[in-house]
Amino acid sequence: MKGTFAYLIISSFLILMGCQSPKADSVEKGSLIDSFKMTSVNVKDDFNIKVSLPEEYGTSGNIYPVIFLLDANLYFDTFAQALRDYANVGLAPQTILVGIG
Repeated sequence: MKGTFAYLIISSFLILMGCQSPKADSVEKGSLIDSFKMTSVNVKDDFNIKVSLPEEYGTSGNIYPVIFLLDANLYFDTFAQALRDYANVGLAPQTILVGIG
């Protein structure tokens, strides 16, 4: 039951992400960052969602790992920059970072 619920939540989240407009809030060196707000009817609160994509995401056709970061209102920018820096020197793969919070 828990697995089914988690699957439904993640699937719904990914579908909603795909329905968002393609405008980006900002473009930083090495990544494209988009943000939007989602409302949860269960907890009656709004959540800011930020997505950081690798620079070549739209043109490479590669498959990238996805990291979901909770409390992203506090940590997203720092974590995104650290991931970019590690990827640039070959210590980590290029990733998609999804921040929730």
